[in-house]
Amino acid sequence: MQSENIQSRQRWLFIAALPILAMAVYAVATWLLNLNRYDAAYFSPETIALYDKPGKVIVALEEAIETQDTATLAVLQGLTAPQDLVLSDDQKFRMALETEGKYFRFLFSDERDHRRSLQFVTEVDGRYVVAPQDAYFYMRSGRWQAFFWPIAGVWWLIEGIAFAMSRVNRNAKQRQAMLHG
Repeated sequence: MQSENIQSRQRWLFIAALPILAMAVYAVATWLLNLNRYDAAYFSPETIALYDKPGKVIVALEEAIETQDTATLAVLQGLTAPQDLVLSDDQKFRMALETEGKYFRFLFSDERDHRRSLQFVTEVDGRYVVAPQDAYFYMRSGRWQAFFWPIAGVWWLIEGIAFAMSRVNRNAKQRQAMLHG
């Protein structure tokens, strides 16, 4: 009976730890997949001097969007595998918003349909780069927490209810066994 209780507790602890384990797997996988995230060719002294301020990156980004210049967009991201920034050529810079952790937020909007988009800029190795909103961005900016903690809280709430119900069920069975011999 004692070893059965220990196994039951271990099982419940493992189930309780699943959200933490999932978060750890996400963090490690994101880190491993991004070891060679940035291309050293985009971090020459000239490029570092050219994009040494977030404002310079945003001005260049607006021009690159307007001309659909994919080469400049790649330089602005500095990534080994640049990502497509899905923006129409009518996207114009509107305003700088507050910083979010290590990231500067800039608001762009489409002049035709007034659709808004946020662009993030962060410092990497002495220069500023446009940061695509990918798993690395969510981990580094802390935005993963807005997703993780509510889901983990619901998980633990459901687990707590299931645990309490199992205890009530076990106690009822023990009382029934005592009464009916």
